[in-house]
Amino acid sequence: MPIFIEAFDSFKLNGCFHLNDTFINLRQLEDLKEYIRDNFSRISQLPSRQLHLSQVELIPYYAEEMCEAGGPAKSLYRGRIEVAENLLLTILDFSKLWDSIQLNEVYSCLNERIKPLNPNFFANLKSNSNVLKKLTIKTGMLTQESLINILDLFFALDVLSLELDWSTSPYDWQRLRRSFVEHSHLKCLDFGTISLDMEAYTALSELLDENYRIERISLAEPVGDPALMEIYEQINQRLSESCWIRFKKEQLSQQRLMNLALHALDDVKTLRIEQQKGNLNSWDKKDISKLNKRFDFLLNSQSKLALVSHEKEEWLKKDGYTLPRVYRDYSFYVKEHFALFQLHLDTFIPTHRKTVGYFLLEKALETKNEEAMEALLKANVNLFEIPPPPNTEEPFLKRALQGRRRCPIKKLLLSHIRKNSSLMELAVGHFSEHSELHNVLKELIDHLSKYGDILIHKNDLPGLYFFTKDVVNLCRKMFGLESPSEKRGEEYAGFQLGLYESIQVATVNGQERPNPDSLSHMQKIVREMIEMSSSALRGFSNGSELHVPMLIILKKLDIELGKITGITDDPIEQASIIAKYRNVLRAKDATIHGLIERMKEQKVEMEARHKQEQEEMQARLAQERVQERAQERARQAQERAQQAQERAQERAQQAQEQEEMQARHAREKGELEEQIEMLGNLVEQNRMMNRDTLSEERPRSNASFFPRW
Repeated sequence: MPIFIEAFDSFKLNGCFHLNDTFINLRQLEDLKEYIRDNFSRISQLPSRQLHLSQVELIPYYAEEMCEAGGPAKSLYRGRIEVAENLLLTILDFSKLWDSIQLNEVYSCLNERIKPLNPNFFANLKSNSNVLKKLTIKTGMLTQESLINILDLFFALDVLSLELDWSTSPYDWQRLRRSFVEHSHLKCLDFGTISLDMEAYTALSELLDENYRIERISLAEPVGDPALMEIYEQINQRLSESCWIRFKKEQLSQQRLMNLALHALDDVKTLRIEQQKGNLNSWDKKDISKLNKRFDFLLNSQSKLALVSHEKEEWLKKDGYTLPRVYRDYSFYVKEHFALFQLHLDTFIPTHRKTVGYFLLEKALETKNEEAMEALLKANVNLFEIPPPPNTEEPFLKRALQGRRRCPIKKLLLSHIRKNSSLMELAVGHFSEHSELHNVLKELIDHLSKYGDILIHKNDLPGLYFFTKDVVNLCRKMFGLESPSEKRGEEYAGFQLGLYESIQVATVNGQERPNPDSLSHMQKIVREMIEMSSSALRGFSNGSELHVPMLIILKKLDIELGKITGITDDPIEQASIIAKYRNVLRAKDATIHGLIERMKEQKVEMEARHKQEQEEMQARLAQERVQERAQERARQAQERAQQAQERAQERAQQAQEQEEMQARHAREKGELEEQIEMLGNLVEQNRMMNRDTLSEERPRSNASFFPRW
């Protein structure tokens, strides 16, 4: 426990001022301040400069005042304590000096009442520092403004330890979270042993979504609250991995990148609605362009003009504003994992039972975003994808081309299919060994291409055309008739999907030459297309630019396939049988799906019941732990009481034995003194007797006895 003079001498030697469990007065604070001011250059060059005060009392008086008779006047206390705190504040405010500061329960005391530092103490700090790495504060209260001021000033801080009474002052944890996010170097947050509430735990969990510099958050383990415990364990589990691994898993996953793209489309839709209302300014209009750029950036790797690493880096520098802040703040992680920073359109998402590309196509159609659709088409998204069961929705292409209304997205899709028919022709090249079959397939592709041009032309017709069609369709509805033109786009999409699927089946996804077995599967699909064309609505005079040629070509295709497979049944009849069996299978599928849904509901109920049981068990275990701790404390208290009683009995016995020993010693001493006295008396008697005896035995002097001279 060093006193001030020892801590001061150590500070002069190595730059570390450590003072524990003692006091510091005004004179000592002034001496420390003046020494730092006069020797700042020399001190700042030392390897470490630390100011650690733990359990230190601020004495608001000078030493000589303490020695005066009666002591210093208490009336000076309030003003003087502000002086002492200001002196300490000045010492802390020496810019670019301290690399470690610890204020652990620094207080003042009046009439035996402890007064911690002013809650606004740190709000008065003014000098920023780029050298302070570690700050520890343990005090009763600290205002939110003080804490935010600390984060703003000490921007090089690595470790921040706070042990505060969070319940004494209202804290906006979302605002604190934003301050922690903006701090550029913070690696460790330590909240000591003080319990936090749900708002705090939630904010800290969200902090990890945006800050990938933080390596450790020390929190008190919650007791008796399963919800808090879940968040607590989640935070610890995430922090068990390194920062860059967390970033890669959380920010560069396909699910995360897809959500970025989806959010961009939603935001563009919202902004355009406001634009139609006339509520957008020039900056908001720029935001639409930024969001579309974000979408395009995420898809660029799929196009022929895919960005290479150095081009992506330029994107992060120049157009980084198009991406969320977390990618700009951690661009060094993005640069390190550029290969992951791209959407893979063919990635299958198990939760949605669709690929990323298909999901984005649906979203672009839903939000009516032409730019996004164009970007997807440039990225060679698969328009002919059909999600696997249990998905019962119409395929995307059918939904996109249904109806007859003018639609820019519909035109984009039709133009893309028309331009990319060459890809289908390349696939048909697999049928070169079967020349007649090859020629019929080319005829089918040519017909679909020509009808695609017709649909594009109809989409570009003026509004008067659609008005006239509306009148005609109204008349049809009055007589209970359906409009064939309403179905043509959807039917065209169905034929395109059927053609794509048949070629995929026959060529095993373009990997092999057709064989009789694969061609039989192709023939089944062709007969389904024949059935679809046969049952389609026709126009006046039973005519249709789509279906009349289509039915002829499909029948020719069925005949050529039959020559190879040996299946020569009537395609219409066969298609009808197939359709009947398909309906039976669909009914069975519906039953199965119903059972699956009920099983899912039962699973959800079981999981909810299991969760409730777990929560009850956790609560019971927590209660048992509390009871056990209470019993343990009671047992320990009983043991301590018993030990105290035994010690009291032992002390009483020892006191009794000591009294007995003292009494025995007193008796022995008395007896010894009596013996000594008796012996002394005997000695005196002997001495007297000896004296008397000698006097009797000594001869008397006689004058006549001696001769005269």
